[in-house]
Amino acid sequence: MGLFALLGMLLAPQLVWLAPGFAAVPEKFDLAVRLTRIMFPFLPLIALAAQAMGMLNSKGSFGVRAVGSIFFNLGAVGFGLLLGFVAGPWLGIQPVEGMAYGVVLGLVASWIAAVLPAVIGNAAVQMNVMVNTSFAAE
Repeated sequence: MGLFALLGMLLAPQLVWLAPGFAAVPEKFDLAVRLTRIMFPFLPLIALAAQAMGMLNSKGSFGVRAVGSIFFNLGAVGFGLLLGFVAGPWLGIQPVEGMAYGVVLGLVASWIAAVLPAVIGNAAVQMNVMVNTSFAAE
């Protein structure tokens, strides 16, 4: 998916050119290319989020994944508004580009919310192994 996203970002002008109506208006075409490049990382990120969701569902943990969806929605809107309207003028990006970045960052927040319990749980197991090994060694 990462390679597919990278190819999509590199070939964004050709992909947008294939869509009817965009090539006729240069400003519209340029904006569509920029938005396509911003949004293509969504594909590998959504694949990672789906993998985390599948792992959580197989363990019967449906609540954590539901919270992840909340993080996605709040992150997409919050980051989008922040980047599009507050920081956008300083960063030189249009509001619509800020909203596109917000969607990608919202998905990152959702993925982190889904993976964080597993990371904390695995860290606790590793700490337990380390403490038990140190007690056994003495």
